[in-house]
Amino acid sequence: MLERLITKPRESDRNSIHCSDFGKPAIDLYFRMVGEPETNPAQWYEKMKWGAGKGVELELLQVLKDSGIVPEEYNQEEHGHIEKVVDGLFITGNMDGLTKDGQPVEIKSINNKNMFDIEKYANNKPRENYVGQLAMYMHLLGTKTGHLFVVSVDGLSRFYFECNNIGNGNYQCGDVITFKIKPTYRDWE
Repeated sequence: MLERLITKPRESDRNSIHCSDFGKPAIDLYFRMVGEPETNPAQWYEKMKWGAGKGVELELLQVLKDSGIVPEEYNQEEHGHIEKVVDGLFITGNMDGLTKDGQPVEIKSINNKNMFDIEKYANNKPRENYVGQLAMYMHLLGTKTGHLFVVSVDGLSRFYFECNNIGNGNYQCGDVITFKIKPTYRDWE
């Protein structure tokens, strides 16, 4: 029975670069933008993992609301969507949260069995693509500070990083500094 289960590909936006595209190979972005079919689409069981991760992210967002960090009425679809044209490039994103004073919040779920990643987080080194995604939100909103929360699906590993604009288009979370944002936009263009 399991071998008969399938998942249908989801429609992908071909009109914009997503903030979550930070760090992805340019060729993958190009193929998405021109509508090239995926050659190795995700299997149904891989999507289960993503669904579990999304549940963790939604629950942590509720914790941030309960803690008074994110407004109780915050809704990602309504308040978190961002669209902006930068240097002729249409950029979109869906921020996981916004603090009460308008700073972006990015929430990531991870697998607790990936000890390599866990060790990096514990050593103050979040994944560069996560830092880049948050930096893009910060740049598009014009904020100096953002917040990155990383939690394992089982809740046993929990990390928080404040992200700061350190000037010249660079952003830093923990010990990780992003590439300059503007050149990244030009590369995408």
